[in-house]
Amino acid sequence: MASKNKWIAPVTLLLLVVALVVPQNGKWSIARAESRVLTALNDSIQVDISCGTGPCTGSTIATASRTRKLVVSSTGVIFALFWNPSGIWVAKSTNRGATFAAPTRVTTTAFDGEMSISADGTLYVIWRESGGIGSYQISKSTNAGTTWGAPITISTGGVPVPMHMAVDGDYLYAIPDYPGWIVHVSSDAGATWTEKTIGTTGSVFTSIYIDPLTHAIYVFRSAYLDTWQTSADRGTTWSAEKFYTGVPYFIGALTNNGTNKYVYVAGRDSNLERVNLTDETVDTKIVVATDTDTRSLAADSCGNVISGNKTGSDLYLQYSTDSGSTFSATELVEAGADRSSASIDYTNGDVLYLYEKAGHVYLSTYAGLLGGAGSCYALNISRTAVEFTHPGEEQVITLKNTSTSPMTVSSITLNGTAFTKATTCKATIPAGVSCTVTISGKTIASELLIVVIGGITKIIPVNLGVIAGSRPTATVVPLLTPSPIPFLMQKGAVGASFVLGLLQNKTLVSWGMNREFQSSIPPCCGSGIDDIAVGTNFALALKGGKVYGWGANTLKQITFPATAGKDIVSIAAGGSHGMALTKNGLVIAWGNAGHKQTTIPNGLKGVVSIAAGKAHSLALKSNGTVVAWGANESGQTKVPVGLKTVVQVAGGLNHTVALKRDGTVVAWGGNAKGQSAVPSNAKDIKQISAGNQFSLAVRNDGIVFGWGSNNYNQLFIPAEYTDINNAYAGYSNTILGLRNGRIIVLGDQSNDVGASRTPTKSATPTP
Repeated sequence: MASKNKWIAPVTLLLLVVALVVPQNGKWSIARAESRVLTALNDSIQVDISCGTGPCTGSTIATASRTRKLVVSSTGVIFALFWNPSGIWVAKSTNRGATFAAPTRVTTTAFDGEMSISADGTLYVIWRESGGIGSYQISKSTNAGTTWGAPITISTGGVPVPMHMAVDGDYLYAIPDYPGWIVHVSSDAGATWTEKTIGTTGSVFTSIYIDPLTHAIYVFRSAYLDTWQTSADRGTTWSAEKFYTGVPYFIGALTNNGTNKYVYVAGRDSNLERVNLTDETVDTKIVVATDTDTRSLAADSCGNVISGNKTGSDLYLQYSTDSGSTFSATELVEAGADRSSASIDYTNGDVLYLYEKAGHVYLSTYAGLLGGAGSCYALNISRTAVEFTHPGEEQVITLKNTSTSPMTVSSITLNGTAFTKATTCKATIPAGVSCTVTISGKTIASELLIVVIGGITKIIPVNLGVIAGSRPTATVVPLLTPSPIPFLMQKGAVGASFVLGLLQNKTLVSWGMNREFQSSIPPCCGSGIDDIAVGTNFALALKGGKVYGWGANTLKQITFPATAGKDIVSIAAGGSHGMALTKNGLVIAWGNAGHKQTTIPNGLKGVVSIAAGKAHSLALKSNGTVVAWGANESGQTKVPVGLKTVVQVAGGLNHTVALKRDGTVVAWGGNAKGQSAVPSNAKDIKQISAGNQFSLAVRNDGIVFGWGSNNYNQLFIPAEYTDINNAYAGYSNTILGLRNGRIIVLGDQSNDVGASRTPTKSATPTP
């Protein structure tokens, strides 16, 4: 691929060499501090890696200037659409564009399509059934693009132009380029459709947008007369046509930060129109002209606007950090390429640039371009929107201070009463530290969660829609590994949306969220492993008496003391700390010490096993007693008086579980969700595990008991699974190891947790 610009910084940076080996574009390199604003986080990553049983050929993102080919879920998962002679395909990346999974085919129709996504992760692809006059079809995926539903007809007899769509929970809206005045509306997630005529002015190019904060719909049309209309009641009634100066061949982007609300539209010429949706004024901005079908636009609520364009035979990128008032000079993205589709990962500010080159499709990802000191991306969020799939569900938003200074928590509020919230955020969030906000609700409603931290305001839409409100519980279908694994799962470990499994042949399997490369098994640790453990977003492995680690290291979770380099017999991990047990019965700990969870009690010895909760540590001594230390806000380290004959211990979010020699279970600590209320029939138990406010126990006959929080249906264990070898609890998942070699994943099915795989990109091992 072509070499990139160096993005020279306007200030002088300290030229310090950082001795850190990092994976870059699938290669090993030495990271150094350089005088640059931006380098590609992941450069020229091929998206169309395979199509069915062979490689993809003739792939294109044609009409990318008028149709969305790149979307980002509310949790930061990237989806890219392309088409070729074999059909329309969608590929996804769960690791910030570092790798893409094999694409899945939506339809065999070899023609253009557009993609959109709802806040709950439901993907939609819309297309015209033939190159000429034909019907418009839509298909959706409710499992992150793994499979696609049967096509549903939106309308028939359409002229050969693209159809566009916008998604707002259960409500979907679609409109063709021409005539541009008929809006197709679905209030049941695409199952049925009605038509609404909204105007009289025809168009050649049309776009439709949803304001996520108000649910208002906007339709922009471009032809000889350029108009726009809006609906405030989900498409029932529409305003009169409003005129603006307009630009032909346009694509656009809408943004609303609670104060400023704009639509930006641009085309192949050098003008960009910024339409103020509050006072309906329009002003013209100058951007670089581009060839037909190569303009792309994206905007966020932080005042950033990005534009992709083509000049000659090369693709470029411009950006604005002042809501489109001014734009940077163009920067080269790829030489000798054609067509582009740009987007922004609203969880962390990554700039995503999808493009076509020589019959293939690629993505380049840039981190830090829209960040920096004072940027609203100094506060990363794990979810940009909350969409409930059933009443009573809970969803958790993680807020992370990625700056180098503490952030003051000013307020975290809901603007209504239909939903409830709980937060772990204190008065300040230290640099590099995270806290959480948990949202739940039972009635159909739409509200806003308004977070003001460190002078940064994040507004997160919260919605429980019509379809969700009509079903009392979620339908849970546990996902299985594609085929039985030849070796049983000896031990499993579940973090925040990723899984690590140790098989009985001492090899590892891992899958799920990979933003910190926590599910990428490094070269050191593919085989010969004796023990494993995972924290929130890091993993540990024991091999030959030595501890290895990969994933996040912001709190030194994988920075080990020298004593962890030999004679270790077992390991454990909490939310952000690690533990190791030496062969002579001593305990070692490292990582986050905020609750003194790494401060080993004086005189502790004779330990035979260890475990960890989120912020507390546990040791089981040879005499059957338990020692606990660290966080104790819920009594999780207050061991019951007289507790003896313990053979196993496990730590959860804020509770502790112990298994006694007689097969009975004891639990203490937090019990808000019943996680410490052991069922009376939980007897003859052979193995226990503790997760985020729920607990598991496996009986000798292969039956699993679960109690506590079931917000993701992680305790819904189908009756047919009775031959279970072991079970492990995580944040929002349960994994079951069956005696036939299968691994079952229950609970939250996002971020690829429900699909067993081993990522190809290697992490950075330590030591």
